[in-house]
Amino acid sequence: LKMPVMDGFEATKTIMEQWPQTTIIAQTAYTQTDEIEKILKFGAKDFLTKPIEIAKLLNTLKKHLTEK
Repeated sequence: LKMPVMDGFEATKTIMEQWPQTTIIAQTAYTQTDEIEKILKFGAKDFLTKPIEIAKLLNTLKKHLTEK
């Protein structure tokens, strides 16, 4: 969510306005509930926290790939 030019919240909002069918899975070091709720409100479909656990990454991808 923390990026140099535009933060992940604004990037997610911009992407979803232009391509609403896009599935965004946010990657973040933030674990506070309010930050997670905020990114989901901006349009992300899911999130992964750092450090990335391979099993959770694969399960999350599988979940969203099989929804389509």
